[in-house]
Amino acid sequence: MPQFSLAIHENCSMITMTILPADSFAGGGMKPLRIRFTQFLIALALTTTAACAETRLASLFTDHAVLQRERAIPVWGTAPTGTNVSVQLAGQSVTTTADAHGEWRAELPAVPAGGPFELVVQGDSSVVLKDILVGEVWMCSGQSNMDFTVARTEKKYFAGTLNEAAEIAAADYPRIRMFTADLKMTDEPVRNLVGDWKLCSPATVGDFSAVAYFFGRDLQKELNVPIGLITIAYGASTAQAWTSRAALQANPELAPMLDAYATACSEYDSGVAKTKFDEALKKWELAAEKAKAEGKNPPRKPAFKDPRQDQHNPAVLYNGMVAPVAPYSFRGAIWYQGESNGYNSQLYLELMKTLIADWRKTFGNEFPFLFVQLAGHKAPSTQPVQGNSQPARVRDAQLATLAVPHTAMATAVDVGDEKDIHPKNKQEVGRRLALAALGTAYGQKIVYSGPIATQATREGSAVRIKFNHIGGGLVAKNDTLTSFAVAGDDGKFAFAEAKIDGDSVIVQSTDVAAPREVRFGWHDHPQISLYNKEGLPASPFKLMVSEPATGK
Repeated sequence: MPQFSLAIHENCSMITMTILPADSFAGGGMKPLRIRFTQFLIALALTTTAACAETRLASLFTDHAVLQRERAIPVWGTAPTGTNVSVQLAGQSVTTTADAHGEWRAELPAVPAGGPFELVVQGDSSVVLKDILVGEVWMCSGQSNMDFTVARTEKKYFAGTLNEAAEIAAADYPRIRMFTADLKMTDEPVRNLVGDWKLCSPATVGDFSAVAYFFGRDLQKELNVPIGLITIAYGASTAQAWTSRAALQANPELAPMLDAYATACSEYDSGVAKTKFDEALKKWELAAEKAKAEGKNPPRKPAFKDPRQDQHNPAVLYNGMVAPVAPYSFRGAIWYQGESNGYNSQLYLELMKTLIADWRKTFGNEFPFLFVQLAGHKAPSTQPVQGNSQPARVRDAQLATLAVPHTAMATAVDVGDEKDIHPKNKQEVGRRLALAALGTAYGQKIVYSGPIATQATREGSAVRIKFNHIGGGLVAKNDTLTSFAVAGDDGKFAFAEAKIDGDSVIVQSTDVAAPREVRFGWHDHPQISLYNKEGLPASPFKLMVSEPATGK
């Protein structure tokens, strides 16, 4: 008797059928398949009825969810085709109909902050979600420094914040909720995430993204409304992994990434990649044996994986973790990523511009996009960098991303760790992101950024650097300015003496008579010395030096 395997996809719009004869492998080979078509139809009818016979909500809608205040609220899910579906919340009610693919979507009118409410969905069956709040919702994404949790656990061995035990004990904020999505990479967009909403408490906060939690905690204290945080983060991921295939394909600078990905998939499917891996593994084994004999650390062992399950590859995380969030309504996004793009830092600005535009298109609004400028790591600088530090180039691209409208940057360069690329002071990173949100998304008249260099002008053998975001004024940490360097026509950098002069810094080196370029904090782990009086650090930068204007 043939065996049927029928997979009904999540929106009931596609059916995958596998039919395996019971004797298919008898005698060492496949035998002809003979079944009645009616058998298939019966199995199909039974399976689809079981899978799609009730009205369901998308996976982001669970008990304890937070919905965005003061904006229309999209609600969506699945139901049998043609089913009339009503959605009710806080005295508001709308009705829609499931389409030919078994999908439905409704849009509730805007609701002010409040709750708890019940979200009631009625179709051929009913769904009642309890303890729903309406407030401010933010999407939180990036790589391991966003995935980094408040507590160190077996799963998140690299995590654990400063003062971990005290932070966990004090985390009694039931109006802060977090949806943490399970990790998922796919080659095509999916409609659902695995996860649910958790109330913030000492029992749950240990598994919360630390940056997202501290950001949300500071917002909740300031705004006094419920805060919802949707965390979609994946360690070691690249920016292109979080960007859609269509957006990458439309950009001539980025489209080659898709070509390389297609080649990798083809080689994996054909077995070529396995052959290459086996050869590389043999070479590694010989190198590892040699290193062991010499008392040295072995080289990194080669890995073999499906390119579709590699968080460095284009679009795989957009498909698996961004697409299923849409069209959920939220105020803005916070982003902590960039370490994994050091190898192609020259493309990082283009990647970020493309990613931001892509997400805004996906969600249908120009939401604020706030990002973290990479923390310092490795040994502090003792000599000026003559070439290009990869982290410095990524930071410079992040600084340039501020040209994108409705963005802001929280500089973390001064809270880094020499030995750990995952610094534990996530409280300060969250605080600075919250300041950026309050000063941009919420329009508060506050100082939310550290000094940003805008212009460098030569004055004899010295250079005057002007800044914005100086707040109450520029200050030198420990009364000494460091990490400034200048270069002349030969491009050779020398550390420079620096002093504050009003809203400017004047730098000069006896080794460079005619400076042509000036840098600040241009290193893997620079020692940041320039702040504003509000305690926010200046961003690292590089600027070409212009000649002073001449009057007539």
